[in-house]
Amino acid sequence: MRLGLRRFFAAFGAACLLVSLAVGNAAAGRPASFDATFCFAAAEGEPETEGYLPDRIVANVSWSGYAVDGVSIGSGDGQGAGFGYVDPLGSVVRTGSHELWIAADDETNVVAGVDIRIHNHVLASEDVDRPGTSWSGLTAC
Repeated sequence: MRLGLRRFFAAFGAACLLVSLAVGNAAAGRPASFDATFCFAAAEGEPETEGYLPDRIVANVSWSGYAVDGVSIGSGDGQGAGFGYVDPLGSVVRTGSHELWIAADDETNVVAGVDIRIHNHVLASEDVDRPGTSWSGLTAC
């Protein structure tokens, strides 16, 4: 009989621990969220002059519930070749928004994407396909 009570209390204790962990996790944090939108911005200024900006894909990224220290953007051919960069935030940000852009190259780039990361580990990402034959088919910024 004594062994039966030990099993009961062991099982009861384990069940209480699981319930407290589940309740604690649910109460401690809200679900993480990530959102990214893309738009097209036409070139500004004259090439080869100061302040010139090429045609570009602009991404607005927002997140909550993630510990983020960098946001990246890239574009490529859809087969693994392309270009991108990480924009470090300078510190860990748990809720925030960030805007970044990359040149819109209609000849070689058919997909663009962004991600949020911590220590170069991608937490969430979103991508967009080039609409038709030109990035200018995206919503204008």
